[in-house]
Amino acid sequence: MSEVLVDFAAPLLADFTLPEDREAFEGAINLASLLWNVSVCPPRGGHSRRYVDLRRVLGDAPDAELEALFDAVIARGRRLYPGLDRVIAGVELDFYEDGTFRINVASVA
Repeated sequence: MSEVLVDFAAPLLADFTLPEDREAFEGAINLASLLWNVSVCPPRGGHSRRYVDLRRVLGDAPDAELEALFDAVIARGRRLYPGLDRVIAGVELDFYEDGTFRINVASVA
């Protein structure tokens, strides 16, 4: 599931360079895990409810451009991993000076 999350998050990670953008990279991975969970366990209100829930987590509403990016990431994930419905329970990242990282994802079926 660790490799799946990094692949799923690729559109969010595209502009980051490690180790310089470590905090932004970590934030994007955490956001991707939230988007993954929304995609496998959609809220009762459907698409419109998705951003109400994200607003509660993020503290502010994503603008239309971010919503479009989030929708694209979710659609891409469903296309790439249509039968994978594991819920991400936790993410742990370790960063190294050479710009590499190690990710551990805990997930449940």
